[in-house]
Amino acid sequence: MTKRVFIVPAVIAALTVAGVLGAGFISVPTLTHAFDGDFSGEARRAVLTVEGVRCYGTADFLREHIEHVPGLVSMTAYAGRKRVVIEYSAGEVDLDEIIAAIEEPISVESERMEYFKVTSCRDE
Repeated sequence: MTKRVFIVPAVIAALTVAGVLGAGFISVPTLTHAFDGDFSGEARRAVLTVEGVRCYGTADFLREHIEHVPGLVSMTAYAGRKRVVIEYSAGEVDLDEIIAAIEEPISVESERMEYFKVTSCRDE
């Protein structure tokens, strides 16, 4: 009878450990945004690691920071991994221009500061 008492706590402990260890393999988007909902051409895809993207707020701040760049199609941010996936029209903008826009200093209270830094990039 005493063995049955420990089954439920043992199952809960095992599922907790599996969840913690398995969380490293699962990534849920923090922010998804379509810059051009009417885009019908073929988009290129770039996967960037961006220092400064830490939560939904900073991912949304990055979206606002680069939304003026022509040719951006969509952006998906994974803040927990500092990863940003950007789809863009190669005919309108190239990857170097996107990176330059991301790393452009930001004016905050009359002071210019570098907020975002691209540390790795993979164009697909």
